[in-house]
Amino acid sequence: MKTILTFLTFLIIGISASAQIKGKVVDALSGEPLVGATVQGKNAVATDLNGTFSVEAADELTISYIGYTTQKLQVKQNYLVISLQPSTLAINEVVVSAYNTKRPLLSVAAPIALLTKADLNRADNNTLIPILNAVPGVKIDYYTYGDYRLNIRGGALAQPSVHSSGYRMYWNDIPITSASGGNPLGGLDLNFINNLEIIKGPGSAMYGAGFGGTVLVNTERASQNGTTLNADVMLGGYGTLRASTGIRSNWSQGSLALQYTRSQSEGFRNMTDTEGDIFNLFGQLYTGQKGTLSYLFNYENRSMNIAGDLDKETFLSAPETANTIEPTGFGPKKTTFGAGYNYRFNDKITASLGGYYFDNQGEFVMSFPFFAIFDQEPSNGWNSRATLNYKEQWGETQFKLVAGLEYAFANNEGISYNGDFNTDTAKVTNINRAKTNQSLFFVQSELALPSDWYLSLGASYNNYDYDVRSAVNSTEPLVYTTNANQLVPRMSILKKMGKASVYAALGQGFSPPAAGIFNDFLNFDGSVNNNLRSATGWNLELGSRGSTKNGVFFYDLTFYHLKVKDAIISRLFEIAPGVNAERKTNAGKVKQLGLEASLGLNLSTSVDHFWYGSQLRVGYTFNDYTYEDYQTFVTDFDADFNPIYRSVSYNGKSIPGTIPHAWVFLLDLRTKPGFYLNYTLNTYGSAYLTDANTDKVDAYTLMNVRLGYSRPLGQSRLSLHPYLGFNNLGNTLYSSLTAYNSTFGGFYNAGYRRQFYAGLQVNLKL
Repeated sequence: MKTILTFLTFLIIGISASAQIKGKVVDALSGEPLVGATVQGKNAVATDLNGTFSVEAADELTISYIGYTTQKLQVKQNYLVISLQPSTLAINEVVVSAYNTKRPLLSVAAPIALLTKADLNRADNNTLIPILNAVPGVKIDYYTYGDYRLNIRGGALAQPSVHSSGYRMYWNDIPITSASGGNPLGGLDLNFINNLEIIKGPGSAMYGAGFGGTVLVNTERASQNGTTLNADVMLGGYGTLRASTGIRSNWSQGSLALQYTRSQSEGFRNMTDTEGDIFNLFGQLYTGQKGTLSYLFNYENRSMNIAGDLDKETFLSAPETANTIEPTGFGPKKTTFGAGYNYRFNDKITASLGGYYFDNQGEFVMSFPFFAIFDQEPSNGWNSRATLNYKEQWGETQFKLVAGLEYAFANNEGISYNGDFNTDTAKVTNINRAKTNQSLFFVQSELALPSDWYLSLGASYNNYDYDVRSAVNSTEPLVYTTNANQLVPRMSILKKMGKASVYAALGQGFSPPAAGIFNDFLNFDGSVNNNLRSATGWNLELGSRGSTKNGVFFYDLTFYHLKVKDAIISRLFEIAPGVNAERKTNAGKVKQLGLEASLGLNLSTSVDHFWYGSQLRVGYTFNDYTYEDYQTFVTDFDADFNPIYRSVSYNGKSIPGTIPHAWVFLLDLRTKPGFYLNYTLNTYGSAYLTDANTDKVDAYTLMNVRLGYSRPLGQSRLSLHPYLGFNNLGNTLYSSLTAYNSTFGGFYNAGYRRQFYAGLQVNLKL
C-alpha cells in the first residue's frame, strides 16, 4: 500500500508539473520582450529577461505591465506569444520610445506628442493633414493630397522649401530623412502605422540636425497570434477614392504585414488632381531568445498636380481657378528598402543596427502662361544607424548610456529640358548634380535617482560634406565643395511627483544648408553663396505633464525659448518689375518664443463602462517669432526700369507665416456597443505674409466630423467597420498652403471646401 501511495503521489506531482503553460510577452509595436510583465493564472509569475514565462495551466490568463493595456486571454494552446498594446488613456502609463528609452512619458524630459492608432483613425484615412494639425505646435500645409509642407514649431522659419523642412523622420528607429534633407511624409500609409511620436524642438543631440523636431514612425504589426485579411474602401467628394487591402500575420517566431493602397482625388481647384499607388511590406523575425530582425519595403508611385498661387482678389472670387496651364505638377516614383537588427546580450547591454536605401525617379513640370519648367529629378541614397544601450543599477539609482552613430549619403540630379521630356523633340538644357554625405555621432547618459529625480546629459557631433555641380553638361561646369559641422549638447532634469512631473531642458540646435537640386548654395544667376553658414541656436524648455489620481483629468504644458543665430531664410527680390528671384541668406538673429498646452478629460476610466475610451481635449498654441537682427534690401526701379537697391531693416518684425494663436478642440465619443463619434475644431489666427508685415492672411476655422461603428460580428471572425464624415463641415474658404513675400500678391492656395466621405473596413481572421 505504501508503495502504491508513493507511486500515486509522484504521478500526481509529475502531472501537475507537466500541466504548465509557457509563452512570451512582447511589445505589440516593436516585438521586443517585456521584462517583468505579470502573468496571472492559477498562480502569478513575472516574465524573465527574454520576456518568457511558465505558469500553471488555467482556462484564462491575465497579463499586465505598466504602460500597457491589461489583456485577458482564453488559453487554447500550451505555448503563447502575447502582444501587449501601449496604454493610451492614463498619461502616467503612456510609454514612448523617444531618445532610445522605453519609459512612461511622465518621466521623459522632452515635449513629445504621441498619436495612437485611435488618433490616426479620427479622419478619412486618406491624409495626415487633420491628424497632425490636431497637435499643438504642429502645422501641416498642402497643395494637394500627398504634397505636404510640415512645420514643427516653425522649424523651417515658415519658408516653403522642398529640401529643407527643419525636421527629421525615423521609421522603426531607422533614419529615413535623406542626407540632402527630404522627408517621405507623403508616402506614409495610415493603415500601416501603429503610432507616431513627434518630438518638438531641436533633437540634434540624438537625432541629427534640425530646429523643428523629430517624427518617429512605428509600423504596425499584428497584435494577436494568427492571420487577418483586411480591406478598406473610402469614397468622398471631389472624386476622392481610397482603396486598400492587406494581410497581417503573427506567430511565435515573428510577424508580417503586407498592404496595397490606391488613392486618387480630383482636388478642389482645377489642376489639383492627384493619384497614387503605395505598396508596403513590414515584418519581424525572432532569432533565438535575444534577437529581433525587422525588415521593410515601400513602393510609392504618385502623380500630383499643382494649380499655382492666387492673389487675394482671385482667391475670394474664384478660388477654384488655376494659375498654371497644362501640363503641371510632379510625380515621385520611389522604392525603399530597410532592415534592422536588435540584439539583447543580457539585462544590461542591447545593440541595434539598421539601414535604409531609397531610389526615386522623380519628375517636375510647371507651366505658366509665359514660361515652363520641365525637369527630371532622380535621386538615391542610403541611411544607416547603429546604437549601443547600457544600463546599470546602483542601489536605488539606475544609470543608462546610449551611444551610436549615423551615416547617410544622397545623390540628387536635376535634368532640365526645353520641352516635355516625354516627347522626342525635347532637348537637355542643363544638368545639376548634388552629393551630400552626412555623419552623426551621439552619446546620452541618464540617471534615475531616488525620490523620482531624472537627469540626462547628451551631445552629438554633426558633419555634412557637400559637392554641388551645375551645368555639368557644358564645357565649363561650376563645381563647389564645402563642409558644415557642429558639436551640440543637451541636458535635462525632471522631477516626478506622483502622477505629475515637471522638467527643464537646455539644448542646442543646428541646421545646415540644404543641398538637394534646389539647394541653398546656387543662386538664380549661376553664382554661389560662398559665405552661407549653418544656423545654430540654444533652446530652453520648461514643461509639466500629469493627471489626477483617478486619471480623469490630464494635461501637458510646454514653454520654450529658442534663439537662432544665422537663420537661413529665402530672400525674394525683384530683378525686373514683377519678376522675383530667390536667394538663400543668413538672416542674423531670430527669436522664437512659444507656449503649447493640452488639457483633457477621460469621460470614463473603467474598461467595463459604456463610455470607456471617450475623451475631451483642448489644445492651444502661442507663437511669438520675430527677427531680432535682419538687415537686407528691397528693389525699386527708375523710369528706365533699372533696379535701385534700398537698404531696409526688419528688426522687430514678425516672421511671415507665424500664427500667433491657434486652438484645437477634440471630442471622441466611444461606446461599448461599438458606435463612435470624432469631432475636431481648428481655429487659426491671422498671420503676416511678408517680412515687412504689410499683408495678412485672415483667421479661419475648420470643422471635421467622423461617425462609425466598429465591432466584431458576434463570435465570428469577421468584423465590419462602416464610417462616414465631413471634412471642413462649415465650408470655410481658406488657404491650405500660403506663399510668402510674393511681389505679385500670389499668396493663396485654396483648400478643400466641404467634403463628404464614407467608407467600409473589413477584417477577417483566418
